[in-house]
Formats: sequence, structure tokens, C-alpha cells
Amino acid sequence: MLKRFEAGKLKGNDGGDDRRRKRSPRSPVATWTEQEMVDGKQTPCLSIVLRTRGCSWWQKTGCTFCGYCNDAHPGVGEEDMLAQLDSVSDRFDAHDFVKIYTSGSFLDPDEVPGSVQRKAVELFGQGRLLVESRPEYVNRSSMDELVSGTGSLELALGLESSSNEVLKKSVRKGFAFKDYTRAATTAREAGARVRTYLILKPPFLTESGAVDDTVRSIKDASPYSDVISVNPVNIQARTITEHLWRHGMYATPWLWSVVDVLVKGSIHAKDVRLVSSPTAGGKSRGAHNCGRCDRRVMDSISRFSMEGDVGLLEDAGCDCRRAWNAQLVLEDGTLGGYPDMRRDIRD
Repeated sequence: MLKRFEAGKLKGNDGGDDRRRKRSPRSPVATWTEQEMVDGKQTPCLSIVLRTRGCSWWQKTGCTFCGYCNDAHPGVGEEDMLAQLDSVSDRFDAHDFVKIYTSGSFLDPDEVPGSVQRKAVELFGQGRLLVESRPEYVNRSSMDELVSGTGSLELALGLESSSNEVLKKSVRKGFAFKDYTRAATTAREAGARVRTYLILKPPFLTESGAVDDTVRSIKDASPYSDVISVNPVNIQARTITEHLWRHGMYATPWLWSVVDVLVKGSIHAKDVRLVSSPTAGGKSRGAHNCGRCDRRVMDSISRFSMEGDVGLLEDAGCDCRRAWNAQLVLEDGTLGGYPDMRRDIRD
């Protein structure tokens, strides 16, 4: 257990060093294919990360754990982004599901110009298209335009937590839960599906408090969501979270906490697909356990995310689960979070 918590004092080289990636304004940050679920069937999915000038919120203050600004390029212009879309279209065949990510919000015209939004829909909107946005850029006219141009639109909203205290003090998100519910309602009324992102264990929460907060957030976000994605914090370069981690003041969540959240959250997400794909899972910068069981637990989380069978999460046992459980029991005697989180949701 001690070895696990000393990880934050080390300078691991698994993604957090200061080496700069090669940044061409006319090339996307990354592209890859993966499996996704569409109408109950596994479907090949193309994911694209467009290089943009960066998230507008990051340029003002930014979230405590988000390092996607590291992939931004201040010189990226409209023609560069159009060239990025063309390069991806030339390299990949058509997919029934395409996800387009940026450093911030696809619907922010200062980050992604309208011509780029329309070109993306034209090239990749024949099947299901997923784009991300902060709530302030979601309105009925933008939703109607996107929905009409795609076979099926899925809007991803980074809620992170339904607790306004957590949003303000741990995440530094810059909006409140009511802003999320307005955006999600607007998107669904326009005919779009909504995927809600929740963060597990942002800074200044105990492990116990983080589990409780995410379970409660699943319950609160379920009425507005078609999919809820639980994202345990991973340490990204040049963030507040990385600073705390390097100085031994923050530990990434256990994979057991991810499992616990998914099991308990499933009770509240009856009509919602609940998923998780821990970035850097099993590594010091991501959610991890003792090291012996990490791969097995990650595999069970992946299978659950595809099949939705909670029983898959109950097969991945290991002795280190007792250490994790002891930590939660000890933390239950403390606040573990913020005042508006103190409600009995463990059962």
C-alpha cells in the first residue's frame, strides 16, 4: 500500500515529461480506431483529435486536471483545420461511428470555425457522429443544424460532477450543474443523444469522498443522459493535479474505486449505458491497484463497458482490495468532500 502512494513522488516517464510532440497545424493530434456500441452492436469507431488554438476556458483559467492545452497550436487557422479533416478523410474508409475531439469545444466558434464544423459533418456525419462541447455553446439553433446534417448526433458534455462545490473548488469548471442540465435538455429536445463525462477523484477529495461524489453524480445525470462515461483522473502534464502529485499531495484513484462506482452507479443508471475506459490505467499516472491485478481489473472494466453486465466486475478479485476497503473505512470517519455531498449513498 505504501508503494502505491509513493508513486506521486516520482518523475515517471509515462506521459508526464516536458518533451513536446511534433505539432503541425495541418495535422490532427491523433487518430485511431476502436470498438463502440451502436444500437446494441459492437461497431468499429474512428476517433479524431483535431489540433486547434485551444480551449477558450483554458485561456481564461482552465480545469485543474486537464492538460489537453498541451496539444493546442496558437497558429492553427481555419484552412489548417479544413486540411486536417481532409487528411483524415483520405486515410480512413467510412465508419458508422466517428468521434471528433478537440482541446475544448467543437461548438465554440472561436476554437472551431463554422466552416470547419460544417465540413466535419459533411465528411463524417453519415452515421453516428460524436462531438464535445461545454454547455455555454449549446443552443437550439446549433443543435438543429448538427442533427439535420448527421445520421445520428451524440453530444458529449463534460459535467465532471453534479456537486457545485466540487465543480467550483476541485474541478474549477466554470459552470454549475444547472448549466449542464439546460444544455443536455436542449440537445435531447433537438433529437441528439447525450454522453455525460464524470471525473473520478479530482484534487482535494479523499478516495471515499470521490467514490460517493461520482455515484451521486451518476444518479443526478442519468435523467439527462444516454451514456455516462466515468473517467478516473490521470496525471496530465503542466496541470495543478500534476503539481500536487509530484509533491506527494495527490494520489490517483484505485481501479477498485472505478469498479465500485460502476457497480453502485448501475443501480441508478437503469436506462443509461454506463462505461469507463481509464486512461493510463495500471500506470502510476492513472488509476491503478497493486500492479498484480491491474490488467485483469482493466479487462473486466472494458468488458463491462461493452456488455453492461455488472457480474463481470465481481470476478476480478485480489488481496489488495482489502487495503482499498480499509482506506475507505478510515476515510468514512472524515468529511471526505464538501458540505453538499454529505448524504448517505453508500447503500
